Amino acid sequence: MNLKNIKIETQLKFGFALMLLLVVFMGFIAYEQTNQIHEQTKYLYNHPLKVRRSIGELKADILIIHRDMKNLFMAKDEAEFEQNIFELGQTENKVFGHINDIYANYLGPKSDVDTLKSNYELWNSMRKETIRLLKEKNVKIAAERTKSYGIAGNQVQLLMKSVQKIDDFARDKADEFYQNSSNINYRLNLQLGFFVVIVLLISLIVQYFILRNINRPIHILTKVTKDFSDGDYSVRSNYTLQNELGGLSNAFNSLAEKLEENLRLNEKVYSLSEIMLHENDTKQFFIKTLSKLTEQTSAQIAAIYLLNDQKRLVHIESIGLNEEIRKEFSVENFEGEFGAAIINNQVHHLKNIPENSKFVFNTINGAFIPNEIITIPVVTGNKLIGIISLGKIGHFNAEALNLISKTKDTLSARLESVLSSAKISAFSEKLKETNIELEKQKVELYNAGSYNRGLIEASIDPLVTIGPDGKITDVNQSTELITGYIREELIGTDFSFYFSDPATAKKGYEMVFQNGLVRDYELELKHKNGQLTYVTYNASVYKDGNGNVVGVFAAARDITERKQAEANQRQLHEELEQRSKYLEVANTELELQKNELSAQTDELSEQNTELEMQKKQLDEANRLKSAFLSNMSHELRTPLNSVIALSGVLSRKLKGKIQDDEYSYLDVISKNGKNLLYLINEILDLSRIEAGKEEIDLTAFSIPELVSDLLSMLQPTADEKGIKLINTIPSNLELIISDRTKVRHILINLIANAVKFTTEGQVEVTLKRKPNYLGIAIKDTGIGIDPEVVDVIFDEFRQADERTSRKFGGSGLGLAIAKKYSEICNGYIEVETLPEKGSTFTLFLPIIEDSNIHRSKSVQNKKNAGDENVIKLRKTLETTILIVEDSEPQILQLSELLSEEGYKVLVARNGQEALEIINQSIPDAIILDLMMPEMDGFEVLNTIRQQFETKIPVLILTARHISKEELSVLKGNNINQLVQKGELNPAELLKRIESILPEKTSFHREAEPPFLAKKAGDPTLLLVEDNPDNSMTIKALLGDKYFLLTAEDGITGLQKAINYKPHLVLLDISLPGMDGFEVLKGIRENETTKNIPVVAVTARAMKGDKEAMLAFGFDAYVPKPVDNELLESTINYLLYGKQSI
Repeated sequence: MNLKNIKIETQLKFGFALMLLLVVFMGFIAYEQTNQIHEQTKYLYNHPLKVRRSIGELKADILIIHRDMKNLFMAKDEAEFEQNIFELGQTENKVFGHINDIYANYLGPKSDVDTLKSNYELWNSMRKETIRLLKEKNVKIAAERTKSYGIAGNQVQLLMKSVQKIDDFARDKADEFYQNSSNINYRLNLQLGFFVVIVLLISLIVQYFILRNINRPIHILTKVTKDFSDGDYSVRSNYTLQNELGGLSNAFNSLAEKLEENLRLNEKVYSLSEIMLHENDTKQFFIKTLSKLTEQTSAQIAAIYLLNDQKRLVHIESIGLNEEIRKEFSVENFEGEFGAAIINNQVHHLKNIPENSKFVFNTINGAFIPNEIITIPVVTGNKLIGIISLGKIGHFNAEALNLISKTKDTLSARLESVLSSAKISAFSEKLKETNIELEKQKVELYNAGSYNRGLIEASIDPLVTIGPDGKITDVNQSTELITGYIREELIGTDFSFYFSDPATAKKGYEMVFQNGLVRDYELELKHKNGQLTYVTYNASVYKDGNGNVVGVFAAARDITERKQAEANQRQLHEELEQRSKYLEVANTELELQKNELSAQTDELSEQNTELEMQKKQLDEANRLKSAFLSNMSHELRTPLNSVIALSGVLSRKLKGKIQDDEYSYLDVISKNGKNLLYLINEILDLSRIEAGKEEIDLTAFSIPELVSDLLSMLQPTADEKGIKLINTIPSNLELIISDRTKVRHILINLIANAVKFTTEGQVEVTLKRKPNYLGIAIKDTGIGIDPEVVDVIFDEFRQADERTSRKFGGSGLGLAIAKKYSEICNGYIEVETLPEKGSTFTLFLPIIEDSNIHRSKSVQNKKNAGDENVIKLRKTLETTILIVEDSEPQILQLSELLSEEGYKVLVARNGQEALEIINQSIPDAIILDLMMPEMDGFEVLNTIRQQFETKIPVLILTARHISKEELSVLKGNNINQLVQKGELNPAELLKRIESILPEKTSFHREAEPPFLAKKAGDPTLLLVEDNPDNSMTIKALLGDKYFLLTAEDGITGLQKAINYKPHLVLLDISLPGMDGFEVLKGIRENETTKNIPVVAVTARAMKGDKEAMLAFGFDAYVPKPVDNELLESTINYLLYGKQSI
């Protein structure tokens, strides 16, 4: 099989599949190596680390036993002595437990553990002997045994050596596992580099062969097409492979062959036509035409037969026929091979005549029977005038048949013209003889008709007398005027000569001679100067004395005006007919366009259906993508929760207890876990941006304050590297209106990058201005960027130099997100950089004018310099706010917040209750939730606007996503504010509430701290978590501070909450059987547990998850991986009111 014959589509599919296969194989190798690294890490934790932890605890317990033995000697009484023995027994049990743990996890010879155990048991028996001696009051002997040189002391040294041997082996094994992980990592990098090179080489090879197989035939076809267009009609493509371009080559060759055949045929048609048009002599015309036909069709026999008055075809001229076989044929009987052609008036092709055929008929060649005969009827106006017959011994080719088909009509027309010329010539000779005779008769008539002169001259109409030969015998003066000729010039000339149509004029006077008279016979008289005059003749014959007709007397009447009117009418009629035809054509075109539009409509309908299906598929893909991101966040955060939190617990508990290099392992685990969490958050941010789910929240804020906060946060990192941070932005800069959160994200990324990539020097933050834009520039003296790759740094997972990611770290997402955030804020980022000189990144934000934004000013207390008191304006107690909300936590939070600010608060837990309260007392403002049972917020708002004349300010506070249609409904009902739950902090929410209130007198008062009762005793917490690792993590974080109850599923958790009534519940959301939402619902529905604070501890950390949790009724939200400080501050706030969530 020739590989070049493979279709281009197949080649492209094969190349793509090959590269995809290589990438999958490379991913499989990386997956296997990563698993090996994971196994090494697991072995490091499960064996050496656990053994060394058990060793440490074992050493501590041995020292405790040694200490307690000394306490036995100092016991004051028997009770104290027995208490010490009891504590010794408990410690001994712990020691055996540690030895069993070591035996289970120790990877060295088990004999080492057996030796340890036997030494301990021996020491244990020695201690029992010592205790017996003490009980018998042999204190001195017992004391000698316990001294360092005594039998028990020596045994302790042997025991500690056994412990140290196992400890040394565990430490060496940990080093071995770490080295193995490093080696696997090196091999993985080497293999990945090798496979990347292989994939690139194979890709280039596949690309080369595919391009070669496409470009070569295209070049061949291009050259052949150019040669053909230049006039070389014999050129053909020699590309014959069986692929798409081979098919194109064959199609071109077929087209070129047909064009060449048509050109040859046209040349032959032209040659034959030229001969026929240039020959007027009948005989020469027939001979040359037959000769050319036999030459161009390769016929051996040719003949022309013409139809005579007896309806017989008579031989006129031929080539290749003997005299004796030239016969006549009857047209009426359809004789011979002419019959079929005569009946249909079509060319008849008789072929494949066998030599021994018994089918005998009169042919033009007598006894000779050719293989094929072509009979060409010569027809004019559907009337047969002759036959041309061609005979050939062989076969007529297609080109000959096409030639005959194309020249048949021309041949018929030209033959008719030649025959007409011959008839005209014969008629002219006969006419000359007649004129001589008529001239004699004219002289006689002139002598006989002179008496009519006076009468003729007296007429105002043109008069003329005509002899039997058609010659003018006399005219009057009016005839001279209308013709432009004098009488002498007219007499003796043919009457028909002076008319535009001589034949019609001749026919007119002949009718007079036949019928005796003619009336209103219209002719077009021709003046000497060429002017035409329309006339109508009335004529009659006149006779001599013997009654013989001697001539015609004709009188003409000028009808030019009438003819002009008729011409105008006829022209108008023709125009109407043309317009009618045009309208018919237009109607036809419109009908075609209508049909075409109908077809296009059907096609568009099909396309719309297809687009709708694609839209549904795209929506489903977006939904699956969001679900995947949510699941990915959950599945990644769950193990990271254990990694980060437990590494922090181990870091605190093992500090100072293990060697520094081993302790540093925990820092590495914690740091990389947090780096991975940061990367996950960045990927989720980027996915949200690309999905178009990021919204802009415009607020007025201070750029100098924001930059100052960011520089203070990064100052420790800069100090550690010896870098100077400089802020030159003026503190009195006007407020800017933008999305503060996104601007903060952009600036912290740019400033952190400047610090990270600067090894010495400084990072300076300055202000720039452009028309309608304010710029914040971050200039550093770092490594700089190659100008050729500046555009690359804003792409996802890309850095200017991939080597920098090794040295400085980073995922390559920070600048990509920063750029997208700047575009969302209608701004942009500019970069100025020089390699090894430093870079300047400038964020430009649009300047938005808003007359409602006012800068808050600080008032300095003159008595205490440097202290600032922020002045707050609060509403008086006369201001009443109605809260319409069905969520109790939300009601409590809003009520407390508003009451502290001095507002009078009314609460309605459903829509009907709200309408009843408004009927009794109209509040100053309403805070309305949209999602409520029975009557939702839309119905409540619509009823308020219809039933109450006063316009009550309404603030919509909801966790629901508002569609465009719903937003239009809300705007139509004149809402004042629309706020998403969880989107604003209390201070911002108060500002929104104050902005909708009518102007009232306000006063300043100090806020009183709320009274919070602390719970007595150790608080009991219930942890509902199905993941054992996460459960163990939270136990490690809180186990020494609180009494923890645990439940592994939602049903058990709800039962324990009802049975034990804990002070606080830590509740996971994704639980088997009954999820966290159902558990919360069960807790709130039970009278004994409905007031217990419930904290959502979940890996659901997508945007909006926190707000959804709080809106559902959770008292607080802690995302996984669990941050220890956030978890403790949340618990302290809910239990004691110590900190803010």
